[in-house]
Amino acid sequence: MSVDEIREIPDSMRASVLHGIGDLTVEQRPVPQPGPGEVLVRVLSVGVCGSDTHYYEHGRIGPFAVESSLVLGHEPSGRVVGLGPGTDPSLLGARVSLEPGIPEPFSPQTLAGRYNLDPAVRFFATPPVDGVFSEYAVHPAAFCHRVPDSVSDDAAALLEPLSVGIAASRAAHVRLGSRVLVAGAGPIGLLAAACAEAAGAVEVAMTDMREDRLEVAASWGASRTWA
Repeated sequence: MSVDEIREIPDSMRASVLHGIGDLTVEQRPVPQPGPGEVLVRVLSVGVCGSDTHYYEHGRIGPFAVESSLVLGHEPSGRVVGLGPGTDPSLLGARVSLEPGIPEPFSPQTLAGRYNLDPAVRFFATPPVDGVFSEYAVHPAAFCHRVPDSVSDDAAALLEPLSVGIAASRAAHVRLGSRVLVAGAGPIGLLAAACAEAAGAVEVAMTDMREDRLEVAASWGASRTWA
């Protein structure tokens, strides 16, 4: 990344802001500045999760309600264009996938090696934490994962949902010769099925209440499907 590209960082950026049910506007906001241990990322691609549509259509998911303006989006990829104090200089210019959940560093779950289970985790696009439907975002460098040039920006944005499928296969101890049932043929279910197959499963069956999703599952190679 050239010096000119760094100098091109503007003072303001566009962000897609949800103000209430069905009330979404594109607004100008200041470009955030990275603090210690953080980097500034130019967002290149963001997936649209079912949670984003729930917040847009219903204004809440369980106890999490949109009570003030909120930027949605939690499946991002981007390029590091700015560094906060104490960050690795080699990150500048790197293409990265952003892990959306930031735990408390000294919580019991984090110290036990289960930081994803920390109840105090701050997660992109979960009220009141803004997400990344914006041109720039600040994020801890430790949660920005480098991606190779062989992975596109769009594919890098899908590494977060892909990780759910990988974690599911590991939790289920899927291995060569396993037979697997995936309940639900939505995007996460399809990724879980793909991960199970990659882990060595010889049969991956899928269930769903929607025939159109089962058709997609069959086209992706599901061994059996039924509603």
